[in-house]
Amino acid sequence: MKAYVIEAPPIHENAVNYFSAELGFYRLGYFVERYKLADLKNTNVNEETPIFGGMESLKIVLPEYIGLPYYPPELKDYMYRNVELRNINEVKIGEFFKPQESQHKLFTARIKDESFQCELMLGKIPTETKVVVTTAIKFHSEYRVYVRDGEILNICFYKGNPLIQPNVTAIQKMVTATKDYAVAYGLDVGVIENGRTALVETNDFCCLGNYGLRAIEYAKCIADRWPEVWGEFRG
Repeated sequence: MKAYVIEAPPIHENAVNYFSAELGFYRLGYFVERYKLADLKNTNVNEETPIFGGMESLKIVLPEYIGLPYYPPELKDYMYRNVELRNINEVKIGEFFKPQESQHKLFTARIKDESFQCELMLGKIPTETKVVVTTAIKFHSEYRVYVRDGEILNICFYKGNPLIQPNVTAIQKMVTATKDYAVAYGLDVGVIENGRTALVETNDFCCLGNYGLRAIEYAKCIADRWPEVWGEFRG
């Protein structure tokens, strides 16, 4: 078995993710080959050789790749806010907006304000660009739920107050509702007003950051998800 993991400097915002994936693949018995983004087209990537290196890598190997929906309809009852698709010039002050799944790296998701930085960013994007717009909502704490085969592997804190914990029953209902979503994915949840547990967003495991999952489980999820992604966007 063989897996590809991107080569990155040790001091890099995603270095811990790449190291975790590489370590996990080794422990699963894979031969791990590091690659540089510029050389990825020359590697022998196929359905049986998972790659891990972020969205840029996926787009090189699978140009038609689109991530999993941020807000699956099955989880509408756990949103607690409106979600719309609008032109970027129609976003109002105080609203949260982000790129569509297919344009994941177009800009960093944010709340629109009157700052110079926001105006500068908006000025670089065509006004007819469609973006995902939601009602701004305050999350007191946020957690990532790692899911494989419909089972919760871990619930890891990553933002806010770690003493404010989500409702596990609500999380389990979300996982059950998305049991056919993908073999492996991340479900980000947060605690909002009145202690309710709400969906932040979902993320595809093939480019998901590790906030505390064991390396071997992390790599297993990446490997399990890869044939699904390959079959949908390359097959």
